Amino acid sequence: MKSYARRLLVQAIALCLTVSSVVAGGTNPGRDKAAQLYQEGLSLRRAGAVVEATARFNAAIMADSTYGAAWSELADIYFAEGDYTLSLYHSLIARNHGSIKATAQAGLSYYRLQQFDNALEMLSLAAADSMASASVIFSLAGVYARQENYRESIHYYERGMAQNAVVAGPGNAKNVSGSRLLAQIGNDTTNAKVLYCLAQAAQRNGYHQAAAGIWQSLLRLQPANGFAMFMLGKAYMDMGEVALGEQLCNQATAMKNQNN
Repeated sequence: MKSYARRLLVQAIALCLTVSSVVAGGTNPGRDKAAQLYQEGLSLRRAGAVVEATARFNAAIMADSTYGAAWSELADIYFAEGDYTLSLYHSLIARNHGSIKATAQAGLSYYRLQQFDNALEMLSLAAADSMASASVIFSLAGVYARQENYRESIHYYERGMAQNAVVAGPGNAKNVSGSRLLAQIGNDTTNAKVLYCLAQAAQRNGYHQAAAGIWQSLLRLQPANGFAMFMLGKAYMDMGEVALGEQLCNQATAMKNQNN
């Protein structure tokens, strides 16, 4: 109810802004007016005035419904608020009107809405850009993990790690924590397939501390997963904790023998 009331307020402000611009500037404010309102919206958003910024972007669209950048900013705002359906609606319109970042926005919204086939299409297009954000890359990796395409999933997790520069240590020690990597995948931290691929990617690239943390997360979901326990032991050995690593590997081997 609160969200609905807020949208009514935003729409009322946008209508007032548009009417006043028509009175001041003629019967058709056109694209120049839309650009002005859009810039005002950007300034307000940077200042933290999200309601007022939203009203400006809506007013820009009223002035010129083909102003893709305004649609895109609204998609971004609604995504940040967790309204992925509304974000998707605005991002698809923005994409139709030439917004550069709208494809990525649509892909991320599809992903949060668990429409993974649509997410794969949009995120793949967005990831073709070498400047694609880490959120896009990690989400695409998550789609592939859910589809059990582990090769592609691990590939994109590796790309996301490299691109996001999550590692910075003396002599490139690669001692980033698992929690930092898990923070990158957000809501996926309870998906075993995703954790498996992320842990593999971390371990393959020498992020041993991160790998250990992620294998531990997977073991909390699947305590009887002997492979995860073995790989956790290997991660500890790679970090120099040989005794603990060997103990875990022995436990994993014993667990496998019991199951056979």
